[in-house]
Amino acid sequence: MADDLHQRLTEARKHFVGRQYEAALKVLAPCPSDDPKVAYNRAIINAVLRTANYRDTLQRLALPSISRVKSLKTGQFVPTVVLQHDGQEYAILNAAVLLLHNGAIAEARNVLTALANVATSFAPAVRVRVAMLLHLATRRGSVDVSDVTSNLLSDVGDALSEDPALQRMMTIAWSDTSGLHSWFAGTGKTPVERALYLNNLGVEAFADGKHAVAGVFFARAAQACQKDAKSENPVQTTCSFLAGSIAYNSAVCALSRGAEGSGAVQSLLVAQKTMSGSVMLWVRLGQALLDRFHDAVAANDASALDAEVAERVTALHNGSAPAFPAVPATQVTIPKTAAALITAAVQALQNALSLLIDRNEKIVECARRLAQQPETALVLDAVLSMLAYCELTRGNYGAVIAIATEYSAMERDVRGATCGRTQAVMACYHVEALCAANRLSQALRMLQSMNLGHYVTAGAPNATLEALMTNVCVAYIVAGQWPKALQLSQQLIGKLPSAVAQMLNAYLELAQGNVPAAAEAIASLPQRAVHAAAQQHPRR
Repeated sequence: MADDLHQRLTEARKHFVGRQYEAALKVLAPCPSDDPKVAYNRAIINAVLRTANYRDTLQRLALPSISRVKSLKTGQFVPTVVLQHDGQEYAILNAAVLLLHNGAIAEARNVLTALANVATSFAPAVRVRVAMLLHLATRRGSVDVSDVTSNLLSDVGDALSEDPALQRMMTIAWSDTSGLHSWFAGTGKTPVERALYLNNLGVEAFADGKHAVAGVFFARAAQACQKDAKSENPVQTTCSFLAGSIAYNSAVCALSRGAEGSGAVQSLLVAQKTMSGSVMLWVRLGQALLDRFHDAVAANDASALDAEVAERVTALHNGSAPAFPAVPATQVTIPKTAAALITAAVQALQNALSLLIDRNEKIVECARRLAQQPETALVLDAVLSMLAYCELTRGNYGAVIAIATEYSAMERDVRGATCGRTQAVMACYHVEALCAANRLSQALRMLQSMNLGHYVTAGAPNATLEALMTNVCVAYIVAGQWPKALQLSQQLIGKLPSAVAQMLNAYLELAQGNVPAAAEAIASLPQRAVHAAAQQHPRR
């Protein structure tokens, strides 16, 4: 039985080297599926055939933990994955390559480091590949890694001279990033292949925290796609889809660097042609549009929006506010004014919600479904918080109250679906919307029942906590609960801007009937300081 298995593995390997992948799978078909060598080889062949993505492949390979890799030193390692007949190092090396392709840079680095620690008896070709991958997967300037790679390459000179391909791989790995671009010279790569390669380099650089380098890679990948689009390439659909993916990656990179929002918006508008079914596209577009909106407000370009909101608030308080017009869920166009920017942001976020929430599904049910996967648990949290901010800015207070109410139910009933920072911010939005909608009694009840300690332990921003504490203090004053108001006001002294703290103290004195003390506090406070304090502190 063992001889037959060995013969089949040898035959499968010959087919694999000859790129006859289906024939290799056919040879392995009668082999026992619980044999680790057979399972590993099948997974590798399927990865090459693209019948499974890298994540599924990694799960099939059942990668060993780092501690089990280190036990190679004692010879007690029982391989769960083997690519060739002898030597587990090939299996682990290929696993690291798959991790790098999947963007798991840190995990691949751990595997390679553990492999390097026991690599003294490996073949020179294996040591060069381990050193090369470890160098590419590690931030430059790491002394520990430099020592490891130096030890790996200490006696491989003869092997490099005998294998030009190995020498070329090592030269490229140790060159600067500009050398990677010249790798295509004379290789006959198509523009699509070049764009795909540069995009993958950008993804790996971004995962390693090198956002500026990643931005360069994505820009060059976009240029390669444009060259292909101008040529008479029959695979136009592939190029168009790839261009959308590259544009999305470029936008995410720009947002992470804090770059100007206009570039990210333009890139995401390009990506929506092929990625309109992606939730994260609309979330990122909403984020980029909000950045542009803040820039427009800073440039005093929000006068029309301010006038529209003021008119709506007046009508709302007079009881004659019409229903707020709905934003159609369609492709977002290029906005030019602050009002158009905030409307486009609402449109993008509503598109994200329509993709997240199934038909006839409640938001709480959607949150419970998304919370089952760690990577999607907080997506709804981000979308609702940005949407509430946009609607508050537009003066659509009814929508803000509805969103905040749904969010509160989500926070209460679904564990892990919200984060402490957003919880406090949404509470601020809820209170402000209730006050603006002239529902003061409801706002006061909400403030009096608020658990500030929960927000503190959840890590909410200090400015948001101070705003909530100020509002709660005012609620205690209005309700006549003087001990609680005094206790809370003492906690706020020294934390708030001085003008806000003095006005709060004056309000407390006035509510208690101490008019002379309140008048003295207000008289000693310059009007300019009041205005400056209002500008510094968040909206309440």
